[in-house]
Amino acid sequence: MPWGYNILFGYTGLLSLGHALFFAAGMYGMSLSIQHLDWSAGPAVIAGLVAGFAMALVIGMLLLRTAGVAFMIVTLMFAQAGYLTVLYFGEWTRGDEVSSSSRNCAASPGSTCPTRPTAISPRCC
Repeated sequence: MPWGYNILFGYTGLLSLGHALFFAAGMYGMSLSIQHLDWSAGPAVIAGLVAGFAMALVIGMLLLRTAGVAFMIVTLMFAQAGYLTVLYFGEWTRGDEVSSSSRNCAASPGSTCPTRPTAISPRCC
């Protein structure tokens, strides 16, 4: 990440406020393919790389003609749009806790944990 940020800001002078969106796309691409598609780690990592690359390609194509403050504002807008999309589809993405454990603790004897973590008790294992 430091190399990419050095190239983007150091050499070209373009300050990006939304570069974490690409990391989030990779993480969600990997973890959602494990959770919902039951993929193993190898294909899931490749799915994460493809998701991050696809997000960067689409947003990069849209940002080709912006520079200066407009570039900074548009990258921030895309980052916020990605964040709100994840929260909106929270039933499927589990919101901003996608990388946490999704074990069902209610199966253990004597457990008082709900079948799905709630806002009051997000982790009960």
